[in-house]
Amino acid sequence: MEWQQILGFYHTARLRSFTKAAQATFRSQSALSQQIKALEEELDCQLIERIGTRRLVLTTFGEHFLQFADKVLLERDNLLSELNELRDLHRGPLRIAAPFTTLYHLMPRPLKRFRERFPEVRFSILDRPQDAVIELVRNGDVDFGIALESIASKGLNVVRWKKLHSVLLMPKNHPLTNQKSFTLRDIRNAPLILPPKDQP
Repeated sequence: MEWQQILGFYHTARLRSFTKAAQATFRSQSALSQQIKALEEELDCQLIERIGTRRLVLTTFGEHFLQFADKVLLERDNLLSELNELRDLHRGPLRIAAPFTTLYHLMPRPLKRFRERFPEVRFSILDRPQDAVIELVRNGDVDFGIALESIASKGLNVVRWKKLHSVLLMPKNHPLTNQKSFTLRDIRNAPLILPPKDQP
């Protein structure tokens, strides 16, 4: 079993087309077909059933082999990332999740500097509410998330980045605008517009 055979089968199974798979692997259609045929002979089973001239269907053996190919390709990507780290080459994917306001106000400059320093890194930035960010980090679906420290779950590694400053917004003619400072007691009787309770 050769690497190119596994790769050729994977693209054929995913794309359901010898033509498209050949383009994806930079091989001729006949060469790709021969690779898969040799793979089927080695495994002593049919992986792909050809229906008519265009339609391809995976057999039960093919479905099992596709699961194997998925794992092999994932392990290959992980191995390449580890080797790049050993060679001190910073490249590959980086997945970040944060609420929209954080992404919009705090992230542009740091991301720009990071991209200038590590141009080979591919960003995936997810706009998610606070609770969803925590869940993505917990499940390992992102490399790191940005959320309020107060809602961070136990068991997660938390690094304090920026201090949150709360501000009070009011119209120009509000009585409190004449005061240089005020306390929560000063504003307890003022009508306030607050975000919904179900949104962090």
